[in-house]
Amino acid sequence: MNYEITDQILSHVYRISTLLTEPATVDKVIESIMQTVRQDFNFNRCSVYLLNKNNHKLECKYITGFSPELESFVKERPFNITKHDCIETRVARTGEPVLVKNFNSAPNVTELDRKVTSRMGRGCTLYVPLKIKGDTIGILGVDKKHGEPEINEKEFESLSIL
Repeated sequence: MNYEITDQILSHVYRISTLLTEPATVDKVIESIMQTVRQDFNFNRCSVYLLNKNNHKLECKYITGFSPELESFVKERPFNITKHDCIETRVARTGEPVLVKNFNSAPNVTELDRKVTSRMGRGCTLYVPLKIKGDTIGILGVDKKHGEPEINEKEFESLSIL
């Protein structure tokens, strides 16, 4: 990774981390993360899911880049961490990022993943955990529409660090 890219990533991390040192709502922190992902990393399709440990749900709190109908559909249907086996719940459970370049040939893709992919029209997809003090509180997802270039190594590293 070159120094210019490293400096950019560090400035994004610094900007978001300063929010965590002052009183800020969860919505404000999520908004800042999404703004960074959209404007600085140039992803127009992204989502943030937060983990509700009381009811074992992974709830979509923010989504952009899809039709209003699809965005509402996703927000109204949280994943159940204990029942649903898909990349979203896997990242939330393990705290490890998952990159799927091709849903038709990836070995770790489930039937639910294929259903979501078909409905959302997603192509190359990356989910990274959102953590506070080592504890996974949710996930950040980005994808490129089917037919767009794949998520590259720089984008993967940038989002993983974020």
